[in-house]
Amino acid sequence: MLKKLIILLIPLIYTISCGPIHFKSGKPFTMSHIEAIKKGETGKEDIKNLFGEPQLAGKNDSHQDIWSYLYIEAKVPLRGGPSKEKFQRMTITFEADKVKSITYEMSKETP
Repeated sequence: MLKKLIILLIPLIYTISCGPIHFKSGKPFTMSHIEAIKKGETGKEDIKNLFGEPQLAGKNDSHQDIWSYLYIEAKVPLRGGPSKEKFQRMTITFEADKVKSITYEMSKETP
């Protein structure tokens, strides 16, 4: 019985172990999302409606609130070949609960 179970499990384990690892975290955003943010007009609630709760929150040296949004997606093949990654980060600084500045980074698309 144990021998039959092992014989049945070997192809399953091999198939699972040879597949790629997929990882996603956060919510992706586009340039149109960023362009919808207006400095001095868009408030914290507007940002929450667009992007949800920030993954990171803190204050800068001027005691202004800073929110950061991250999106990471990766596909790593276990049997070789190129991996595919996508990374996005956006940081918003607030002054009097309105957007003061926005910085963002987006990785180049990998094939």
